[in-house]
Amino acid sequence: MSLSQSIYTRVTGDATLTTLISTRIFPGVAPQQGTTGGGAYPYIVYNTISTTPTSHLTGDSTGSGGNVEDRSVVQFDVVGDVFATVRSVVDALRARLAGWNATGQGSREIQGAHLEGERDLHEPKDDGSDDLIFRVSLDFSIWNVDTS
Repeated sequence: MSLSQSIYTRVTGDATLTTLISTRIFPGVAPQQGTTGGGAYPYIVYNTISTTPTSHLTGDSTGSGGNVEDRSVVQFDVVGDVFATVRSVVDALRARLAGWNATGQGSREIQGAHLEGERDLHEPKDDGSDDLIFRVSLDFSIWNVDTS
């Protein structure tokens, strides 16, 4: 299982998050309004910003089975048209990912996750109104090992 699949499984496996966003969590980019799955708020988009093998003076750090541990920085953007709802999704996402540690997820072992930073952003809606779209971006470091 890829890191992206592990993230999707982790987020959609949480009852609080699925109550708030259903299955509106997208790797890369969200669908445009008017397309299947597009246009409904709130939603989450996530992207891997960087992946770095964990190294020590003696060489690469290895996880179980001798495989190299990676530290991946993943950005999560929570987007919605009501700020209070966006904050509710952010709080649930933080709770779900903080300290994540999982083995036995196919070929991906998650060895830990922690929040590195959070930013509040907003932009005008594209409909010409004065309404805003709110976005909270969170950067998580996720230590993971491909055990395949």
